[in-house]
Amino acid sequence: MKYIKVKKLTVLLAFLGTVLIGCSDDLDQPELNNNFAGGTDFSQTDDMIFSLIGVYQSVADRGWEQPLVVATRGDDVNEAGDQQGLKNQDRYVYDNSFFGSRTLWETYYGDIIGAHTGMEQIERYMEFADDEGIALGNQYIAEAKVLRAVLLFQLSQVYGSVFIPTSSNLNDFADVTSVPSKDEVMQHISDQMDEAIPFLLDLRPNERTDLPGGVTKYTALMIKAEANQELKNYQAVADATGEIIASGKFSLFPDYYELFKTPGKLSDENLFEFQYSDFGNGEGDRVSHLYAPYGPNSWNPEVDGSSNGWGFFEPSLKYIEFML
Repeated sequence: MKYIKVKKLTVLLAFLGTVLIGCSDDLDQPELNNNFAGGTDFSQTDDMIFSLIGVYQSVADRGWEQPLVVATRGDDVNEAGDQQGLKNQDRYVYDNSFFGSRTLWETYYGDIIGAHTGMEQIERYMEFADDEGIALGNQYIAEAKVLRAVLLFQLSQVYGSVFIPTSSNLNDFADVTSVPSKDEVMQHISDQMDEAIPFLLDLRPNERTDLPGGVTKYTALMIKAEANQELKNYQAVADATGEIIASGKFSLFPDYYELFKTPGKLSDENLFEFQYSDFGNGEGDRVSHLYAPYGPNSWNPEVDGSSNGWGFFEPSLKYIEFML
């Protein structure tokens, strides 16, 4: 793989400036920056889960352009329609005027910082918790570590060497003179999963009743395998995936055509999935992702209510032949 030298520190400092300007009022109040409401009662330990739910929400709330920026280099898609920024990204030409690349960097780092804030909030609840609450807090922190790792993994896939935040303190960005290499980032992610796994539930995500589809031990093993795949540490990949398979908990969904539609939601195949919903109403309020960029722009669907797309994610001939 060919890497093109990029002045990441310049972009990182520009991002820091954006955060500091946009949030200056909050940052002038350090206590509020560490306390979501400025008056949270951390002795109400039953509320601890809300800090974790906030992390889930921010990680799942991805702009339509971000999966395209992450995935455009894959050999299963062609260069991205008429979007020159995505074409440049595919060729390792980084253009900070392209909104997709810019928002990926800004929002991913914002959500990573948010994950640290959530973990720090949970630790404050744990100061008042009994033994059961402390165990639950450790599980929630482990889940947040996995969610953080998802974002950090994709950032490094796109940019290579990136900064690794270790807390919610934005001052950590101020004195950055170098950033870890991609290999160092991937090793950090693998180590983080080793830390998280002992505290995570030994369940399929769809077996969870508190947060259906949420992170479990097997989600962390998947992330560990992916990080070690990037490191070319194939024995670690085999060990992590082997543990998933040996659990006997997972099976392939019988109809691949339906796997990524509603019937495949929370299937026994899924190791992790973002949760979206229309709250059972079919109209009105909904939490969803915009799929229009993926569809062909010269298509007249037969199904009422369906529409064509923007043509930004054309499947490659290699992928089509594989699927046939």
